[in-house]
Amino acid sequence: PGGGGSTRIHFTVETAVKLLVQEITASFLVLRITDLQPWIHGLPEWGCTVQGKCDCSRQFNNVTPQSVMSDLTASVKWLSKKRRWNANELIWSIHRDNKSLDRAGMGTTSRFTHLLHQDLENLVYFSLLTDTYTQASGKVWSRTGAIPMGGPFSAQSADLRSIWAAKQRTDLMRRIGQLSFSPRGHPLWTTPRGNTVSLAQFRDNILVGARGPSPAHEMQNVCDTLSEVWDLPVLCDCMTDEQRVCRRTCTSPSLTAMGFTIHLGDDSPPLIYAQPSGLTASWHLKYTVTLQSPPPAQAHKHISNILVSAVLNVQPFLHTWASCLLSITSWAQVALLSGYSRPTVLRALHSAVPRIVARTTWDVDQTLIWCEHIAYKLLSTRETVFFHLHRWLQCHAIWSTKAYASWHMPHAGLCNAHCANWCHNFPILSALTPLLNPSTRIPLGLSPRGEGPSPFPIL
Repeated sequence: PGGGGSTRIHFTVETAVKLLVQEITASFLVLRITDLQPWIHGLPEWGCTVQGKCDCSRQFNNVTPQSVMSDLTASVKWLSKKRRWNANELIWSIHRDNKSLDRAGMGTTSRFTHLLHQDLENLVYFSLLTDTYTQASGKVWSRTGAIPMGGPFSAQSADLRSIWAAKQRTDLMRRIGQLSFSPRGHPLWTTPRGNTVSLAQFRDNILVGARGPSPAHEMQNVCDTLSEVWDLPVLCDCMTDEQRVCRRTCTSPSLTAMGFTIHLGDDSPPLIYAQPSGLTASWHLKYTVTLQSPPPAQAHKHISNILVSAVLNVQPFLHTWASCLLSITSWAQVALLSGYSRPTVLRALHSAVPRIVARTTWDVDQTLIWCEHIAYKLLSTRETVFFHLHRWLQCHAIWSTKAYASWHMPHAGLCNAHCANWCHNFPILSALTPLLNPSTRIPLGLSPRGEGPSPFPIL
């Protein structure tokens, strides 16, 4: 194909999948990770009490290019009939600057690039069945019979398979329960056990929220149903490829997935913060040192840049001040566990925090005060950090009844939503009791990699 074919494939097929998401009533697929934010923040509105995660195992290895081609043809034909596109030849219009303007049909300005649907299918065919070669270790390798890893259409083909299979097999989806919708318009299923279940999918990750007398029993039914709908293994955290039986230990009020952690409260909004993949649930290192600076770089600048990008990637989820403070603290914990000195980490925090807080409505000076306070109490477990933050907010935050804020505009009369950005998830911080004495830090030993006095946690 001509130049720019890969880019046209990516955005054109993404537009088709986006239209499918809009037209299919019970769709629970999101195309960007930030689109999970309304679903997560809406969990307390319908009374969600527990949450869990399941994965579509080996998705790229089990979806064949032939099935993707047939799904693309059938789904676009259904879309054309659903939206009454009475055109002899379908044209896709891709905007050069604003991708939210991508559409089916002829764009009316010169900023659109046009692509015939037949040309799109030819490009997809070339990407999946012909452009499958790569060079490694002095040899040329070909990936056949599966979706090419890292191709321009790889992620979109998996999304297309997920949403179109669920549309075609609505009879199987009814096994989950009777369909209804949350106050924000997300699909809910009322199960035969009297529980309520909601799903949200991003790529091969499926988040499950539930409420009712026995919500932990629903994960097995969800995994079995989705496995049959997609013809792919869907496993929760307590399943394996050999043992596909849920032990009902994978659902709880707290969930860590896709780079952030969610804590549900009884009546308060969820507490969400960035969770580095290199940390366990208790904020020990999961495997080995994960944060290292290249030799020419200044360590504090390297840590600062990583911290800013990591926290801003999940910024749409950080809707409270405590979320922002915990996200920054978790990455400071990683830096200290990776062997950087406390002054280096503090210097990185002083550089990163103003850049992070500039994108939010929180007070930068108060945020820096917290960083200086907690830096001398790390290394600590997550529960211990929650304990310190709970006590620190009581002394340093602005309070109005049960809500807190980092700043407040003086005024006469009662406080309202205009005088400060009030946060209402303070009770969640007291729900987790510290596993250790708050004055006790994580014990450190020598690095097992043989790098001398570099600190490493003793688990």
